[in-house]
Amino acid sequence: MSRTTLAALSAREILDRFHRAMLDKSADDLADLYAPDAVHEFPFLFPSVPERYEGREEVRAGYRAAWGAAGSAFGAAPHVTTRRRRASRR
Repeated sequence: MSRTTLAALSAREILDRFHRAMLDKSADDLADLYAPDAVHEFPFLFPSVPERYEGREEVRAGYRAAWGAAGSAFGAAPHVTTRRRRASRR
């Protein structure tokens, strides 16, 4: 997906694509949502999982390897909830 196309999506649409990529275990679809110089950090550490991925291609390779491994530490995202922010009243 091109950066221009991705930039035209709403935050909700991007989150929906992220969730779908996680459920489908598609490292390519997931990585395509990241900027080339993105940093993906893991707030909770798992054995044999790095603290962070640096760059889109490292995200792609890391998730591809994790999802391809038997007994992966990465499961699919079971549930994602979003809510709209209310406009502030002044």
